[in-house]
Amino acid sequence: MKTEIKKMGINGEGIGYINKKPVFVMGAFPNELVDIEIVEDKKTYLVGELKKVIKRSTSRVHKLCKVEKCGSCALMGLHAKEQAEQKRKVVCQALFKYAGVRVDKIERMQYNEQLFHYRNQIKMPLQEVDGALKCGLFLPNSNVFTPVEYCVVHEKALEEVRQKIEVLFEKHNAKGYNRKTKKGLRTLVLRHLNGKYQCTLVTGNEVLDMKLVDDIMSIDGMVNVGQSINTLPGGEVFGSPVKIIKGEEYLPFTFDGLQLQISNQSFFQLNTVQAKKLYQGVYDMLKGEHYHTIVEAYSGIGGISLKIADLADEIIGVESIPSAVNNANDNARRNSINNVTFVCNDAGKEIVEITKSKQIDAVVVDPPRTGLSDEFIDCLLQNKPRKIVYVSCNLSTLGKNLAKLQEVYEVKKVVPYDMFSHTAHVETVVLLSKMNTYKG
Repeated sequence: MKTEIKKMGINGEGIGYINKKPVFVMGAFPNELVDIEIVEDKKTYLVGELKKVIKRSTSRVHKLCKVEKCGSCALMGLHAKEQAEQKRKVVCQALFKYAGVRVDKIERMQYNEQLFHYRNQIKMPLQEVDGALKCGLFLPNSNVFTPVEYCVVHEKALEEVRQKIEVLFEKHNAKGYNRKTKKGLRTLVLRHLNGKYQCTLVTGNEVLDMKLVDDIMSIDGMVNVGQSINTLPGGEVFGSPVKIIKGEEYLPFTFDGLQLQISNQSFFQLNTVQAKKLYQGVYDMLKGEHYHTIVEAYSGIGGISLKIADLADEIIGVESIPSAVNNANDNARRNSINNVTFVCNDAGKEIVEITKSKQIDAVVVDPPRTGLSDEFIDCLLQNKPRKIVYVSCNLSTLGKNLAKLQEVYEVKKVVPYDMFSHTAHVETVVLLSKMNTYKG
């Protein structure tokens, strides 16, 4: 069946129309005529499988990745400038659909100059292939595992260390995770910052082979080897809190003039270069005013709070992962920043507690893909801080949250960041300002 692709969807799929019904086609790009087979017919939409590109987009390019049907880099066959433009269009469409945000509020895409080898952390499932334990991935919406020999979006140094660890798996006859016995190695988590590495092995009920651990630690730059036990079904990577089996507790690194350290389980932006631009973008949205109290929710290891420390008398970071809170408070001390503190709690519960004794002037939020809780939003609407800077990795939850916040706040501007070239993901930073009607 022939169809013309009109636009790009939020997951990077091409969208055409058959009898006015949208059809989603992964691997097809806007302005292409494609031959498809309908594989799903839902009430409100269709899903098509791409069979042939009849008329190619002038922006279609040769893919460098050799992993077929991965799905992670859905846009790799599209020229990078066109990727960025299509992502911006998706931001415009999504925020207008959910929150009525006008196109003129949305600024140009903050382009990623480093198109390949930008990702500083990997979380890759492990499975035995021809008797050897390999890193790979599961194909989209399936349990089909495919080994990944080399990934072009991972940092080169990270890929080199990953391949060394695969050799060590074979040397020590490491076994993959068995769902029946709940033993074996399940996922490799590897992070690289400033020439240093953290390795976490997510396993079943397994006592790690110390000879394997010792050999991993012998890799140049390796700071530690940790273990998390996860025997639960589903897509969560970590199970139990990461226990350091050998090495230092934290990985130290320098970021944007800050001396930081990070534990194995703590989150940090996966594209270091673009993260600096994003942090500066948050700073620029807040500068020009002085604040008594700023709250950063979902503060991680504290990078944003420490970046904006000179803008307020007091900054309170809120994070639910204990190891990240410890990192953040240590990072404040390491940088001699005394007006920033971090607490461990659910963001919604903590902001309610803070507002019982303080008037918050501004809030920075960087929530997970699920967005802000109703409790958190209700607290903002009731207490009305002057500004909100919302950092989002999910356009649909961002749009829904903005729709509620616009009862009190005006969206002043939206800045999209192309953090992950070749993928459909967009990081978006939104500035909201309390409307003049609300002066309380």
